Amino acid sequence: METQGLAPMSDGTRLHWAALRGTARRTPVVMLHGGPGLPDYLGEIAPMVADLAPVYRYDQRGTGRSPWEGRHSLARHVDDLAGLLDAWNAPDAVLIGHSYGTDLASRFCLKHPHTGLVHRPRRPRTRLGLGRAGRPAPPSGQLGDEP
Repeated sequence: METQGLAPMSDGTRLHWAALRGTARRTPVVMLHGGPGLPDYLGEIAPMVADLAPVYRYDQRGTGRSPWEGRHSLARHVDDLAGLLDAWNAPDAVLIGHSYGTDLASRFCLKHPHTGLVHRPRRPRTRLGLGRAGRPAPPSGQLGDEP
């Protein structure tokens, strides 16, 4: 079952979040959407993970149901993520990002190396089934290094 809420940030802005909490008592997963400027679009993916671990998502500042208030910068987004982890009482988390979400996850890990985070930076992937230079993408499950 999904729960939703608003979490106050250090500058007073309240960000909208959603969580799926299954029965698993594992390190939570935080899904970071791309953008900036796009609302959370990872809601359909969250249930695929929720039976393994609690899953949190949120609308980044100025997107979806989170207001366009305060300063907008990558540093502010990193601070927002830290504030949300505190609000969720999640000192450790697995960060899963798409597009800008991977940049946010990387910067967060650099600023907060003491937290128990797991992060895998993005690699250039495919669009419309094509890899680099228009070569066909490797079959699913075979995502080794491209030449």
